[in-house]
Amino acid sequence: MLNKTQRLKKKKEIALVLKKGRFISGRFFSGKFLLNKTNPLTKVAFLCPKKTLPKATQRNKAKRKMRGVVRNFLPKMKNGLWLVLFLRDDILTIKSTHLVDEVFSCFQKANLFKASEK
Repeated sequence: MLNKTQRLKKKKEIALVLKKGRFISGRFFSGKFLLNKTNPLTKVAFLCPKKTLPKATQRNKAKRKMRGVVRNFLPKMKNGLWLVLFLRDDILTIKSTHLVDEVFSCFQKANLFKASEK
């Protein structure tokens, strides 16, 4: 579970990221990110549509799995980064170690890490 300060919960904030953010895509997720210069906290939201995973238990499991992966990268990420990730249905079939590699390479391509952490 992420800390309350690391969660992107407000609809206005999520809408802002989706409207003005830059696109990022991986094999098991896609999303948008925005560097917010006014707020130095890094915040993340995970969205999993009902159309993708119809059962709530599947959606919750996918979000839990992705939260565990992203939580390890949060200290290395740039300050003020807001990130909204849409999860795909095949995320449940992959092992966590492969998911970590996928997330790392995708975040690195998008230049989301601090300069000293590369």
